[in-house]
Amino acid sequence: MSDFSFVPNSLFDNNQANSYLPTTKSRQRRAYIVCHNFDYFGVVGIFDHKGKADNYCHPLCSLIRLADNIKGENILSQVIDNKLHLIAVKDNSLLLANTFNISKDEDIAYFILSAIQNTALNIDEVNVKIDCTKSPTLMPLIGKYANVEQLSF
Repeated sequence: MSDFSFVPNSLFDNNQANSYLPTTKSRQRRAYIVCHNFDYFGVVGIFDHKGKADNYCHPLCSLIRLADNIKGENILSQVIDNKLHLIAVKDNSLLLANTFNISKDEDIAYFILSAIQNTALNIDEVNVKIDCTKSPTLMPLIGKYANVEQLSF
């Protein structure tokens, strides 16, 4: 059973979000559906009533909601429990949303730079916003390649 879904806008209806992520009745009592529309598709995620996701949808959905008011080329990312949750957006168009297993700062830098390259964002224009307070060396490492700033929730 999936906890996160992308739906093309031609098929997306905010009022029918439950139909994109079918779930059991017991899960429906303890969870709710959150959805967000982008230029080309909608994103749907399942949350429990405490605001935490059952799997990885909470960090990605939180990043997607933060990106809603940000213009230009941006990478938003959050590190939680050796996982890098990352989205790439350009002027309210979601280009990439993914979660990567990481073990060191170099892994984070690699996945961020790879996302910039694979989404054809301009390395000189992209803003990298990252929520990772446990590593004092991460920001300077990424700052060698792109504009970087601390992201806080």
